Amino acid sequence: AMHEANPEMELFFPAVLHHWDGTDRIEPTDTYMPRAANRYFFRPIPIATYHLPFTAVSNDMNQGLVMPFTVSINMIEAAVYMGFANIILIGCDTDYVVPDDVIAEGPDVGGEKALLTSTSDDPNHFHPDYFGKGRKWHQPHPERMLQHYQWARDAFSPRGVNIVNATVGGKLEVFPRVDYAGLFAGRS
Repeated sequence: AMHEANPEMELFFPAVLHHWDGTDRIEPTDTYMPRAANRYFFRPIPIATYHLPFTAVSNDMNQGLVMPFTVSINMIEAAVYMGFANIILIGCDTDYVVPDDVIAEGPDVGGEKALLTSTSDDPNHFHPDYFGKGRKWHQPHPERMLQHYQWARDAFSPRGVNIVNATVGGKLEVFPRVDYAGLFAGRS
């Protein structure tokens, strides 16, 4: 609905979706999000741990993007591929709360149920309906997200890519902090 209301937006999706419900099902993304103008599908590449940090990110979006522990990594990979040398993260607090009233089910991953269903407002995102009542989501693993951010920093920094964090608050301290309000100082 968001894209139908804003067709000029460009959207990026993995070409396939992996269902984390214990079935190991993989389906084409266009089953759920049909192909249309300004919708781009990339090949998901499994993360490799043999030559970290360089195998934790993709350098060529045409070959695919590494499946991340947070979607922000895919956006960083895409921005680097597009030639951006200065990347400012906004809203990447990497701080999650799993409400007590969430319904947890599915396979165990690290001692926790992988699938969550909200029964109340989402306390983690910019809008309470994002993963609000009735929405299904997966167990967040902020420690894995932070590790992936470190790998991205360590892989892209030698290439001259400067990533800073302008998020207000949060737990993402991998990148240097910049003042969000200062980004717009003196502009009118």
